Amino acid sequence: MRPAVHASFLRNRGLHQKRRKRTHVFSPLRLVILVVSGVLLFIPGLVLTIVGLQNQGAVLDRLQEV
Repeated sequence: MRPAVHASFLRNRGLHQKRRKRTHVFSPLRLVILVVSGVLLFIPGLVLTIVGLQNQGAVLDRLQEV
């Protein structure tokens, strides 16, 4: 092997050891983060929907009184 190629190989050898391919494993932390973020995004929409429906019901009641 030529000296420059050998030196380049030795220089870059450590990078490949750090980036080993790993198989996919189940992560409970990822699941918890996914559930918490889903709840945080779902609850405000649910609250706004309920409040909006209640306000719409109040408006319809007022229109029926007139």
